[in-house]
Amino acid sequence: MPTPYSSALDALRAVEHAQWDLQIRPFVTAAGEAGTIAFIASLVDSEQLGRDVVAPLTRCTILGGAAQALEAAQCKTPECSPTPGYVMDTIFDGLTVIMLPPAQFFVVDARGGPTRGISDSGTDRTVFASHEGFAEGLQQNLTLIRRRMRTPNLMCQSLILGKQSRQKCGVLYIQGIADDGLVQRVMAHLKRIDVDNVPTINALIPYFSHDTAPFPGARPAERPDTVAACLSEGRIAIILDQSPFALIVPTIFADMFQSGDDYGEQPISASIARILRYAAFIASVLLPGLYVAVMLFQQTLLPPGLLSMLSALSYQVPIPLLAEVLLVEILMLLILESTARLPAITASAIGIVGGVVLGEALVSSRIASAPTVIIITLSTLASGVIPRPHLSMIGRMLRISIMLAAAAFGMFGVAIGAFILVLILARAQSFGTPYLAPFAPLLPSDLGDTLLAAGLRHNYLRPRSWPNKNPIRNGEARRHG
Repeated sequence: MPTPYSSALDALRAVEHAQWDLQIRPFVTAAGEAGTIAFIASLVDSEQLGRDVVAPLTRCTILGGAAQALEAAQCKTPECSPTPGYVMDTIFDGLTVIMLPPAQFFVVDARGGPTRGISDSGTDRTVFASHEGFAEGLQQNLTLIRRRMRTPNLMCQSLILGKQSRQKCGVLYIQGIADDGLVQRVMAHLKRIDVDNVPTINALIPYFSHDTAPFPGARPAERPDTVAACLSEGRIAIILDQSPFALIVPTIFADMFQSGDDYGEQPISASIARILRYAAFIASVLLPGLYVAVMLFQQTLLPPGLLSMLSALSYQVPIPLLAEVLLVEILMLLILESTARLPAITASAIGIVGGVVLGEALVSSRIASAPTVIIITLSTLASGVIPRPHLSMIGRMLRISIMLAAAAFGMFGVAIGAFILVLILARAQSFGTPYLAPFAPLLPSDLGDTLLAAGLRHNYLRPRSWPNKNPIRNGEARRHG
């Protein structure tokens, strides 16, 4: 009858020919005791494994003392009875398995290999806040968060996502602040995800966006200080191995307009900048639609001098106004996409030169009028003010939809489009939290850190938009009753 040792060894030998980095190495201790070490060379620090485990093991001079030597080297025994499948999964998780006949198994964590170092955030750049961004390693990202939240109440529950990729996922929250029911709902939601592979944690956003579409139901974060701030508010952070982002739940619409720089500036300056972002989003969505509606239907709303100038320029263009506006919008999107994909050295130069040359060529060849180019350029610049790239992309989609409604119904179409947008936002919820909170429902105590940036001193209470167990955030709250 085969022993657990021989069954596991046979299973490893069966796949060895197709796994060039699978190492199955027999060893013999100084006392003559034999065994086998199995690991993936590309996932393990071979130098550490040889120094801390193999060398002490092979020097063991006591017959039957290999198990004691492994325990002294901090090797752990499996909690369950090791099957060949368990041994295989453990090895491909990056751990090292040491097998002693007939049925002794030990697991040691000597994971290593090349990793990317900590660098600046690529999508959430700041001037006055921290410049550290997440990397791909789960343990590395968890370290960055724990450095900012040095409390034993910071909990990290783990689970595995992906039937084939088997990536470790961490769910972080602060015990005593985060709502227990919210934590359980997030864990249950993640456990229902049944896929082969999760290429990046942002691929999980649609799973959280059933009640918020087309807006994201989870907030991506690339900076550990952002995650730490959200955890202190009673929210939950999700991190995934091999992904340089975290997801924050629940999320609200106001999160899309917040930046780390808001807390590094004077409150009045940060509040003005935040209000400007709200205005920029509204302008980026509505401005092209208003232009189309006025030029096609409500020309009497313009002063006579301005109307005559715009009409003269528009009559020189041989294509309809809607086609003209859509053409310039699509060309602008092409410029943005190309600069995002090209190497950084050439992207900025091509973006500037391409935009200037293309805009001048469109106007001079009378394919598009100068006002149309100006309107689309202003809308694109306004969308660039928004700190969250996800919202900028959604804004482009909404902008085109409202332009089509304006071309069909004029100002009435713009009003209908804006009304439908507000309805979508009003019905949206993220884990039971209204997406428009604290505006609808109105929560005056939360406005100081959503519409405005009141600063740490005046943020007495934690947000009431989502449930939390400890409403007091600042000792100043006790002084003010």
